[in-house]
Amino acid sequence: MRILFAAPFGLETKATVRSRALPLAQGLASFGHDVEVLVPPWDTPGSQPGVDLVAGVCVRQVKLTGGVAGTVLRMWARVLASAPDVLHIVKPRMHAGACQFLAYTQALATGGLDATRIVLDVDDWEQAWSPSATNRLAVRTALAWQEEWGMRHCHAATAASQWLVRRVRRLNPGVPVLYLPNGWAAAPTEASRRAGRGSAILWFTRFTEVDVGWMSRFWSALSGRLPGVRLLVAGKPIVPELDRPFRTVLGKDSGHGSVEWLGYLTREQVLQAAASARCAIAPARVSVDNMAKCSVRLLDLNRLGLPCVVSSVGEQQRYRAAPGVMSVPGHASPEDFARTVADACGDSPARFKDAGVQGMPNWTELALYVDRFYRRLTEDAG
Repeated sequence: MRILFAAPFGLETKATVRSRALPLAQGLASFGHDVEVLVPPWDTPGSQPGVDLVAGVCVRQVKLTGGVAGTVLRMWARVLASAPDVLHIVKPRMHAGACQFLAYTQALATGGLDATRIVLDVDDWEQAWSPSATNRLAVRTALAWQEEWGMRHCHAATAASQWLVRRVRRLNPGVPVLYLPNGWAAAPTEASRRAGRGSAILWFTRFTEVDVGWMSRFWSALSGRLPGVRLLVAGKPIVPELDRPFRTVLGKDSGHGSVEWLGYLTREQVLQAAASARCAIAPARVSVDNMAKCSVRLLDLNRLGLPCVVSSVGEQQRYRAAPGVMSVPGHASPEDFARTVADACGDSPARFKDAGVQGMPNWTELALYVDRFYRRLTEDAG
């Protein structure tokens, strides 16, 4: 089967292509499929156009000259030249969403792609946080339209959360939808086995999961329970300046603990941060954005063997039975969350050895479900 993934951005900065689309593509390639990932690396300075073979997958980085329109047209030309059995759209936005629009409208108008099944992958509900974005209203409106249009105009969809499964079915009744949470790709290395040996608390965030008032109360309660505790804050705000209120409030001297702002971390830096930490936290309020997403980072940290304390909200509920994870009800107070974190810090590191090995799917297993899903679609089309 010929499978072409169309991505909305590059491999480096955002996790969706690197940690979701690419490992899925590699899993499908291992079954003998001819798989290509089409990438417009507009967010990856220094990337050069060209083709690389990555674990059996052709990764094609598109030339960016001519602006967005020029890049989209090059991607579209590749779609036409490839004539895939499955065109898998990675997010219904930007360049990938434009390719979906062209594919669907041409198929309707001419039947030129009538043998190609258009499958949409959704791993987030972008409209949940777009009101805080710095994009102009016209841009936000266009992206919101793209997101919903994409869900309404596909032959099938894969969705990273149960919330998104329901959303697609609501917008496109009758469309086949496969629940496809994120999986793990690589086995732990010797470097990763040092995770959880430190003393700090590691918080990866986009600064949207909880509000600043909640985090202030949590930090005050935790530093009171664990005098001298360090909080490592890692991650880039989903929109610029969203972290400023957190820096202001958490930067105040609590009299007990300290906060270090790490920003965006590379893979090697993630391992270093995990080695400095005693446990990771993933607090989340009950909200659309938290219900819709499926955290790659939380899966990675659990896989490293780092103890995690999580709010049982959305896909984070999947971790309730996972070794090394302490789950807190989504409605729990910041003080209750802090109490659980303090309890986790008091547990023996041996309890958390290979924490994420059991119960969490890997991408080869998930790719098998997608392979069967594709086969049903293409058989129906034939």
